[in-house]
Amino acid sequence: MTKKDVIKKSIIILLFALVIIGGFILLGKDSFIQFSKWYGAVLLITAAAFPITACLFSKFQDRGYIFAKPIGIVFSGFLIWLLSSVHILKFNTINCYICIGIMVSISGTIFLNKKFRTEVVSWLKNNYLKIVYIELAFLIIFLSLSYIKGFHPAASSGQEKFMDYGFMKIIDKTDYMPPEDMWLANSPINYYYFGQYISTFVTKASGVGVEFGYNFSLITIFTLLTLLSFSIVYNLLKVYLKDNKTNSKINKLVPIIGGVIAALANTFAGNIHYVLFGLLKILPTNGREYYYADSTRYIGYNPDTTDKTITEFPSYSFIVGDLHAHVVNIIFVLTLIALLFMYVLSKKDLIDKIKKDKSIQIKFAIKELFTPIIFGLGILLGIFKMTNFWDYPIYIVVAFATFLCTNWIIYKKKIQSILATIIQTIIILIVSTIISMPFSLNFIKIASEVKLTTKHSPIYQLLILWGLPTIMTLYFIVISIIYAIKNKKEKGIIQRYLISQNISDLFILILGICAIGLIIVPEVLYVKDIYGDEYQRTNTMFKLTYQAYIMFGLCFGYILARITLLSQKKVNLIVGIVLTTIFVLTIGYFPNAVNTYFGNIFNKSNFKTLNATSFLTDNSVEIVETAEDKCMIDWLNDNSKNGEHIVEATSNSYTYGGRISVFTGLATPIGWFSHEWLWRSVESSSELPEIVRVRNQAVDDFYKSDNIEQAKEFIKNYNINYIIVGIPERQKYNLNEEQLKTLGEVVFETNISNNYPPSYIIRCNF
Repeated sequence: MTKKDVIKKSIIILLFALVIIGGFILLGKDSFIQFSKWYGAVLLITAAAFPITACLFSKFQDRGYIFAKPIGIVFSGFLIWLLSSVHILKFNTINCYICIGIMVSISGTIFLNKKFRTEVVSWLKNNYLKIVYIELAFLIIFLSLSYIKGFHPAASSGQEKFMDYGFMKIIDKTDYMPPEDMWLANSPINYYYFGQYISTFVTKASGVGVEFGYNFSLITIFTLLTLLSFSIVYNLLKVYLKDNKTNSKINKLVPIIGGVIAALANTFAGNIHYVLFGLLKILPTNGREYYYADSTRYIGYNPDTTDKTITEFPSYSFIVGDLHAHVVNIIFVLTLIALLFMYVLSKKDLIDKIKKDKSIQIKFAIKELFTPIIFGLGILLGIFKMTNFWDYPIYIVVAFATFLCTNWIIYKKKIQSILATIIQTIIILIVSTIISMPFSLNFIKIASEVKLTTKHSPIYQLLILWGLPTIMTLYFIVISIIYAIKNKKEKGIIQRYLISQNISDLFILILGICAIGLIIVPEVLYVKDIYGDEYQRTNTMFKLTYQAYIMFGLCFGYILARITLLSQKKVNLIVGIVLTTIFVLTIGYFPNAVNTYFGNIFNKSNFKTLNATSFLTDNSVEIVETAEDKCMIDWLNDNSKNGEHIVEATSNSYTYGGRISVFTGLATPIGWFSHEWLWRSVESSSELPEIVRVRNQAVDDFYKSDNIEQAKEFIKNYNINYIIVGIPERQKYNLNEEQLKTLGEVVFETNISNNYPPSYIIRCNF
């Protein structure tokens, strides 16, 4: 070992030690212990999945090591979910590790292949420091985001956090899938809950409890968003440099620079709205100071119109802290994008031969279409159907475009390229359908009607939100077209264009064009749901443009590095510098939003904890004193049995209502009213579902009625074990408390504040 190697290893060990010490100081003892347990579980799952990842990403510079984290989590998590769905294994910690062990066995089986084993062992000997660097980067980012989150860790009401936390809590108490809906007792969750399930799986494996697992899940997603984005663009640029035989010392930094830009674009950047309204303040903000959420509520809000839309992006999602479907699926989306690029890379040698020798005739062979990558894509798309269905059709289109462009280059007879693409798409559709079947059998589709929109965004607002990445992508398309025109050796416009592109350029062009398409679609079509005309395309624009932002983030990293640092033309350099400068300004969105939402993070005395339920002891949510609720929640968590039911006050969505069911995982007959309305609306109907109407009325009648027999019938119908009487129940209903007490025994009572009568829990005695 050389002196240089000794110094390098010493520095790495020192950095790890500093991170550990810093973590203990920054997070405090209790949160740091939970932090360590979570990180240890994720590291174990990563190691177990690495042989699988190394096989799938054999042509990546880092063998796709960072992708071992999402692949390991989803592989082992899906396995226990499947076995639990068919009642073979209960969803508990021991069985989670049994499924991780099964993944280890599969990895070991792959490793038995002598050629593969020799190749990977050799790679590890020469590149083990890459893994060390990746883990160090993961740990530093994970710790930094954990520290920020600790200033506002609450899974409180107001957005989707109550729903997301409640899903995790009831899943944590579930033996067999599907889990019960905590806001519709005796019915399974009729929503895309698999993302919250995956978060609960890691929570069980790590042993941290949902109160910490909620925030660690969110932090892990955004840590991975950073590193997965970096890895994809890093490998794209590495392939480009290798093809162009560029080995200068400066150019060796280009993949790193491009990867960093992509990481910043997807994890920290905002949009030009922030630059114009928040940073430069050159456009009006309706008479008030810029607020970070304004960048996600622009079209329809400034100026106010009857076309309300949502245009959220990842950095905003981290700030508000919802562990919602579109957020959890981010890491699987990026894994699928990486697999698509790996598919193109797997065809690279063949494409290079075709480029060199135009006379080569590639024969169409169906067996070549059945590859591990194709099946991997199908599996991930199946996960999308259960996690965030909107991503399912989006990435089928992206996969179809990738297959078609690749096949168009390979096959001389274009009917063969189309046929191959159709077969590949059918394969991933079949695999995804099989994978998601246990979920689909217990799920009623929420919305299915696609309609022409009558609402359209003003061009200037679209330019403010999407102008920068669109202009950048269109400029890169123009460059690629000019380059293709110079290639006069190929016949056919499409063939000439495709074969002229480096495969990295081609892949990023596919992503960029798909992203632009996702911006255009909500101007033409929308998916009908329960929301009124003013919000007709809100959800459609939200879910489509969110994915456009992620694809554009990768485009930022690749294209800006490509035209600014690798182009020989002065005009490209100038354009690249201008675009990069504007992009850098958008990164200011994150510190602005952090300061607004979390406060001064440089004042450590304001750091709270990473426990998502700690806000209940603050006694300051809405107009409700929460300390007594916290006591009731703690008692139920300690004394109730899994599968028992409660009844508490009904509530509107995004309020403090449903608080006991959320934090105990004990289902109530009806919770957030409009959420259940959406989840139980069949075939895009906007009418109130009968089950929601009946239950809402039944709970109101139970608390208001003086009819003791009616109350007893209610308890029997909904299998109620505990009746909650607290501040929200007294505020909403004129309670006959003496009658309620005849329905059972008061098993817990608390009166911390003395501002209200005691809150208490009645255990039903029949």
